[in-house]
Amino acid sequence: MFPKARFRLTKGRLRDDVGSGLQSLINGVSIVPSYLAPQPLVPGLDQVNLLLPATLAGSGCSNVTLINYAAIQSNTVYVCFK
Repeated sequence: MFPKARFRLTKGRLRDDVGSGLQSLINGVSIVPSYLAPQPLVPGLDQVNLLLPATLAGSGCSNVTLINYAAIQSNTVYVCFK
């Protein structure tokens, strides 16, 4: 069994989406962020933490996007899970 893993993204101007339904999609599966706040070391940069389900372990490569309350998608990040 694999424990849940954390995945951290950073992006500018996410603070407007705090508490307004920001979600992420990993291969079409919706994951609600566990943390969304200003990144502590870089002014103007926000941090999103996701708790990844154990089912992603060994699943190969996936697309990750963020979607805000207005259904606007971020750029896609391509990650690989071992």
